Amino acid sequence: MAARVVRQYYYRKNNPNTAVVSHFTYGVPPELSGRTKTSPVATMGGSIFIILMLIISGFIIGLNIVNDKEEGTDNAIKVSPVSKSDYFIGKSIYPLLVTLFYTIIALLVLKLIHVNILQTYTVVLVSFGISLVFGLIQGAIAKNENEAIGFGKMLSMVVLLSILGGTLLPDKWQWAVWWSPLYWAYDILDEIFTETANWRGVVWESAVTAGLTGIYFLLLRKKIVKGLS
Repeated sequence: MAARVVRQYYYRKNNPNTAVVSHFTYGVPPELSGRTKTSPVATMGGSIFIILMLIISGFIIGLNIVNDKEEGTDNAIKVSPVSKSDYFIGKSIYPLLVTLFYTIIALLVLKLIHVNILQTYTVVLVSFGISLVFGLIQGAIAKNENEAIGFGKMLSMVVLLSILGGTLLPDKWQWAVWWSPLYWAYDILDEIFTETANWRGVVWESAVTAGLTGIYFLLLRKKIVKGLS
C-alpha cells in the first residue's frame, strides 16, 4: 500500500494533467458502515475456538470413561448406590467447567468481551450436549485409550467438516451441512460475535442444535448402552 501511494505521488507529480484513477480514504467506507467494527478474524476465530473446546470436552469425557473401563471402576459402580446417570453427570462437570472457563478467556483475548455474554453462554451450555454424546459414544466403542484417541480423531474430522463447509460453502449450499449440530452452534456464535444475533435467533438455532443432538443420541442409544453396560 505504501509503495502504491509513493508511485501515485510521483506519477501525479510528473503527469499533472492525468485524470485521477483512484482515491485513498481513511476510515470505514459508507457501504460498510453498517458492519460491526470487530475483526472478522476475531469473530470467526472465537466461534471455531469454542467449537474446538466442545470437541475437546467430548474427548475428556470419553477418555475418562475408557480409563474407568480399563481399571474396572465401572464394575464397582454397578454394586454401589451411584446410578449410571450420576456417574456420567460427574464425568461431565469438569469438562463443562473447562469449556465455560476457556470461553470467557477466548472472549477476553480476542476482545469480544463486549458481545452478549448471556447469549454466548446459552449457546455453549446447549451445545455441551454434543460433547456428552461425543464422549459417550467414544467411551462405548473404544476398549482402550489408543482406540479412544483414534476413534475420537476420526469423529472429530467428520464433525469439523461441517464447520469447514459452513465457512467456505456459498449460501445456496449451506443445506449440505445442516445435519451437524455443531454447524448450528457455529452459525449462531458467529452471529453473536458480529452483533447481528437476537434472542429469537439464539433460541431457534439452540433448539435445532439440541434437537439434532437428541436425535443422534436416540439413534446411538443402543450402541451406547451396550458398550457401557
